[in-house]
Amino acid sequence: MFAAVLFTVLVSSPLPAGAKTTGVTIEPAGFATLRTRSDDVGAPRAPDGALGFGLGRTRREIERFFRSNDGPEKAFLADLATLARDVELELDGLDGRYTELGWYALVRDAEGTPERLAASFRELADDVPRVLRSGGSTADLLARLLTDQRFRVRSRVIEGAGRELADLRGALGILAGQTDGWVDLDDAEVAALCQRCDLAAARLRAIRLDLQALRDLPCALGANAPWQADHEKLLLLSRTHEHERIERELAPLLARLDAAEEAMSRALFTTALDVRCAEELADRSHRAAQARELVPQARELDPDRKAVVPPTKSVAALSKSERRQRAAKLAQRASAFDPLDEEALWLAATMSDAASGRFESRRWFDRYLALHGIRSHDDRTFRGRTLSGEERLALDAVQDADRLLN
Repeated sequence: MFAAVLFTVLVSSPLPAGAKTTGVTIEPAGFATLRTRSDDVGAPRAPDGALGFGLGRTRREIERFFRSNDGPEKAFLADLATLARDVELELDGLDGRYTELGWYALVRDAEGTPERLAASFRELADDVPRVLRSGGSTADLLARLLTDQRFRVRSRVIEGAGRELADLRGALGILAGQTDGWVDLDDAEVAALCQRCDLAAARLRAIRLDLQALRDLPCALGANAPWQADHEKLLLLSRTHEHERIERELAPLLARLDAAEEAMSRALFTTALDVRCAEELADRSHRAAQARELVPQARELDPDRKAVVPPTKSVAALSKSERRQRAAKLAQRASAFDPLDEEALWLAATMSDAASGRFESRRWFDRYLALHGIRSHDDRTFRGRTLSGEERLALDAVQDADRLLN
């Protein structure tokens, strides 16, 4: 059914051949009902109106979808893979440019990435007078970035891009693992993963469009760049010791730069999508927060963990077996809230393995592997790859379960 509906949507598109759609700037007729229709008649849509898994997908539908060799299904998955690669290419391009310009000097105590640079910039921009008064290379670099509107707007766009990429690939990996491994998802878990995948894909489509639109232009470089005058003024303020002058002249300049950034940001695809998907984004954040509350509790119950802080008296009074059983249940509850939480999956796997045995833990180990793009039966997914200790243990556990079954 799912495959048939997807094919129907593809072939019945009213757009002419070769037309490009963004799914963000123009709302198709009846956009507000697309998410509802995905429940009513199975029309699969993502939150931005593009093709997606839709709402209410079941385990059997997903199994048929990933096992299908039909063109529409393969094309849909290929488009998602291309989307992730396109965003990574845009980020790689920014990484090369930021490295060449030396902007990663603003990132302290970590390897420079566009996302980390954006976070460091936002942190320093919260107290510009203090940074300028301190002087030095940090003040000079902050002055340069404060006046570069394309950089400032890009820093908004790429915020959370890494998470969206991880969500897209992780959700697809676990869903695909339902057809070739032990992940053993139920209908509620399948529906949650499909929604996470659709939301991540919608966000990545908007990020891709914005990054393409915000590429640096030749006119933005050199002595005649539009930001040059403001940059020179900020440099002068960073070199004066007249604090009253700094306070007097800096505030209106920063207010004007902030207003320009806000005006430029209002036209972004990501801004429009965040408003449109506010409910879905808030629900994702809420579920992740609920998982984060449970994971530390499960971690504290782990009797094999080297704890920095001694366990509470109530925990210490439990036997090791009881602690493992309770930890496994808490980790599984956390995974129900956030099926892509890596630590929740790992604790569910290791604690259930010690408490209940390999046949209970294998699905959690296999979900952990699928989240990392590893399939135990396909050595192409891990051959030549340096596995972490957890990945190696999970791989051995799943392969051991295969041997026991056979």
